[in-house]
Amino acid sequence: MLYQVSAVLYVLWGVLHIGAAADAWRLAAGQPAGPVKARLRQNAWTLLCAAICVTAIAVTMNWTNDVLGYWINAVLSSLIDIGFIVFVLASGHARVFPGALGPLLWLLALATSSLAQFSQLTL
Repeated sequence: MLYQVSAVLYVLWGVLHIGAAADAWRLAAGQPAGPVKARLRQNAWTLLCAAICVTAIAVTMNWTNDVLGYWINAVLSSLIDIGFIVFVLASGHARVFPGALGPLLWLLALATSSLAQFSQLTL
């Protein structure tokens, strides 16, 4: 059951990041045509794709405590949120609240899925 809690947390993480991707797309819309606008849109697209993947994996694989799903979501969500923490939160470009909500969901999902995954190991 703990793995299902982690799946729900990953879905919440995904929904939050789909919203963040939409915000990034709107940010890009305010930029003049050029490489900055193109990069912002590319980053929004990448975030959207990652959020959709994490959500789909949570529903199809983490819900059943699949080991491959565990590793895919652990790595993908970690890569996304570590970058956000380093480049946006730590540099002061976003407020701690609501900015830390994504990393909080990430850590909770990672912790619960890790406990679920590693509690089934036998030594």
